[in-house]
Amino acid sequence: MVDSARIFLNENQIELLQGSLEYLHNIQDWELLTESIVIEGIKQVGKGKGLFLVFDYSLKELIPQASLDLSNQEKKRLTRMAQKLFLNKSQERYIQDDNTYFFPIFRQREFSSVFVIEPQQSDNLSKEQISLITIFMQSISVVLENSRLFLIMQRKTKSLNLINQLHQLTNQYSFQDILAEMVQKVGELLHSDMAGVMLYDPEKNELVLQKPAFGFWDDSIIKQYRVSLNEDSNAKQVFLTGISTITMDATKDKRYNHSFIDLFQAKTIITVPLVVDQKRIGILHAINKKTGFFTQDDLNLLLETADHLGVILEAAVQLASSGKEDYKRNEIERYLMNQLFGLLKSMNDEKVQETTDIMNTLEIIPRPRICVLKIGFYKNGEMTMDLLKEYSKSVIEESNKVLNKSSSIYQDGTINVLFPHETEKELIECCERLQRLLQGRLRKELQGIEVFLGIGESVDRIELLSHSYHQAGQILTIIPSLPQFGYVGYYPSCGSWTLLSNMMNHNTKLASTFTNLYLNKVNQLKDSKEMKETLDVYLKYSGQIKKAAEELFIHQNTLKYRIDKLLDITGLDLSDSETRLNLMLALRMEQLLQTS
Repeated sequence: MVDSARIFLNENQIELLQGSLEYLHNIQDWELLTESIVIEGIKQVGKGKGLFLVFDYSLKELIPQASLDLSNQEKKRLTRMAQKLFLNKSQERYIQDDNTYFFPIFRQREFSSVFVIEPQQSDNLSKEQISLITIFMQSISVVLENSRLFLIMQRKTKSLNLINQLHQLTNQYSFQDILAEMVQKVGELLHSDMAGVMLYDPEKNELVLQKPAFGFWDDSIIKQYRVSLNEDSNAKQVFLTGISTITMDATKDKRYNHSFIDLFQAKTIITVPLVVDQKRIGILHAINKKTGFFTQDDLNLLLETADHLGVILEAAVQLASSGKEDYKRNEIERYLMNQLFGLLKSMNDEKVQETTDIMNTLEIIPRPRICVLKIGFYKNGEMTMDLLKEYSKSVIEESNKVLNKSSSIYQDGTINVLFPHETEKELIECCERLQRLLQGRLRKELQGIEVFLGIGESVDRIELLSHSYHQAGQILTIIPSLPQFGYVGYYPSCGSWTLLSNMMNHNTKLASTFTNLYLNKVNQLKDSKEMKETLDVYLKYSGQIKKAAEELFIHQNTLKYRIDKLLDITGLDLSDSETRLNLMLALRMEQLLQTS
């Protein structure tokens, strides 16, 4: 074992290493990156043969990614050797076996990949060369992870585009047309042959392969593959248990139906369940990865995609059986709405395009502005989520009537609405009209229920919608405790109330300390409530006695008396602007604290 930290590299070696690493850092494509790792790694020692392997946790196998000057037999031999050496949890920086060297990479102390070198010269590698490769391998671990994450994001974007395309086809094409597009695109997504879908037939207790599948349209071939739930097979196990499977060589895997393998010439297979509303409706097979084997990343991607595909297939089946052509508010749209608001919860630059794609699919177009608003039911100051869920359908119907071209969904105890609009004035007026309509209808059915609307800022760019989403939630939480704002709260109009509410939620103790500092002596008075109301209105009108007295419905002398009394007791100087500001903040914060 060589301690690379004690080996000094000469200038040429350092320059070679830096050049290789800079080149690799600029590569995001996974295949090009792994090929370049082998080439640049060999450069560090001069000449030789190389192989780069990645460990797949689902298969518990090392998967070849790239090689240089190795035959298939040599690759298999070196893969077996590496598998034997590193799957016993070895933490060595490198292992030498005769004239073959193995340099592993560990990610969070877990073995993740290995670079195998067979130098051209018969002599062993020098300490300097081993140190150079060791440093090289340590440095590329970050590059590999970044490229892998980039690849995952690329494929997720492609997956979302696939879902959006299929959604657009649902109301226009037949079930078979949608299925054909689906199995082809899944194959493209995974770089494999065309996929195949099996749906459960409850009457016959069978999983039935749907046409087309695996590139075949011939009924005589498709009908040969049916799986009874009374027989043992991989398809049956995935359907019944909901646990996905993956294999490198189905011909040697006892879990798989060999008539299926022979019929479709399947070697590598990945199988996932299709689920709708926690109910399994079938399975999805993808076969024959075109570059190597299916991996854990493939499985994760297909599982995420299959969640969407199940909903689309279910809707397509319902559409075919019902004969209806208009599914404006079908399961797919609700699913996409859930996805959309999920993106708005944690928006970043990478999610803007996904959000835009879903909004385009749902035909939600800012005109020229858009905002998020939330509708909530309250009783005795507390939100009643279960009751709103029960009435959510009628609330959404009314919302869509009043708020033109809006899109609504029940989620997390509130009705979330995306509302495109022209001006803030239109926004506020429409929301106030909706609140009055909902309140009027509910008053006849539900005693004591109050309807509140929290409106996020009106924005002109999709990337700002996430702010509007969170603002709507914040306003809906505090508006019931602020009677001066009525039943509809618009974030920009609520000023410091929103800031104080946010601060209080993060540090209630600090808020209480600040409030007591300015209001403790006032709260000790018998008429403290009256005094604080007087102080609040006095501050509101910046000390204008006439206006403050008129709002309080008291004589001006009475107001002066109360203010003088407050000054005597507290010792506060209301001529100081800082004192006035702190008192106003303390009064507002106390109101929020009492409500919470």
